[in-house]
Amino acid sequence: MASEPVLQTFASGATKASNPVHTVAAADFKARCLKILDEVRSSGTYVIITKHGHPVAKLVPVDATERRPKFIGACKGEISYAPDETFADSTTAEMDAWEWSLDEQQSR
Repeated sequence: MASEPVLQTFASGATKASNPVHTVAAADFKARCLKILDEVRSSGTYVIITKHGHPVAKLVPVDATERRPKFIGACKGEISYAPDETFADSTTAEMDAWEWSLDEQQSR
C-alpha cells in the first residue's frame, strides 16, 4: 500500500497531520478486507480504495468522539412545558360525554 500525508480537520476548524493514507486496489481490498479493517482500527490509518487507479471509497477509523449521542435521554433538560388548566381532573360525566362524542365522530 502506498502512503501519503494528509491533514485532518476537526469540528473546531483546527487541522493537524494525521496518520498516512494507504491506497489499495479494490481487488486487493476484496482479498484482504478483514485484515485491512483490523489495521484501520488498530493504527488509525485511512485507506483509499481504488478501481483502475481511480479512488472510489475512503475507509476511515471510527473515532469515539464522533459517535452519535444516545437517542434515549438525548433531549433531557431541553424540553419543558407550562402547566395548563386543560389537564385538570375531569368528572366521570365529562369523560363519558367526551367518549360519546368520539364514538359519534367515528360512526359518521
